[in-house]
Amino acid sequence: MIADGLFIVKKIKNGLTMQNKKYPQNVTMSTLLSILLISSSLIASEAPIIQPGVPGQKGILISSEDASQIADSSFTQADVQFMKAMIPHHEQALVMSKMAPERTNNEEVLEIAGRIEKSQADEIEFMKSWLTERGAGIPSSAQDKHNHHDHKHHNMGAIDHSKMKGMATKSN
Repeated sequence: MIADGLFIVKKIKNGLTMQNKKYPQNVTMSTLLSILLISSSLIASEAPIIQPGVPGQKGILISSEDASQIADSSFTQADVQFMKAMIPHHEQALVMSKMAPERTNNEEVLEIAGRIEKSQADEIEFMKSWLTERGAGIPSSAQDKHNHHDHKHHNMGAIDHSKMKGMATKSN
């Protein structure tokens, strides 16, 4: 047995062990109790709520109160139109992502396509729920929506697609 400050080091068959001179069992018990209390408080805490950032920016952690306030906020007709336009946009992204494995072996493109497939369906369901909760109606499909809107937001001027290498033309 070797005494070193606050601890006693005992030699046992398979090695050394340390004990506190004053409270040999209490050190272990207090350590275990601390770990138990900390871990139980972590388990009891809420799951984090992350508010996504704009493209290229990180999301931020928000409180449950902030999340409730955002969810209960009012909406405008522009919000409804945006959501209705985003559903076919996301559906088109799903169609394109499913085409990727047949058209490329580029790992980065395939990884992006995989992420799109994993996220867009849930986002579409969220948008449909959001519209339903507000009595706004849901577009029937991307193709139906695409065939019936006026393309005002596509104001790209007179582009000559034949000058863009790889761009589909009317004859394709």
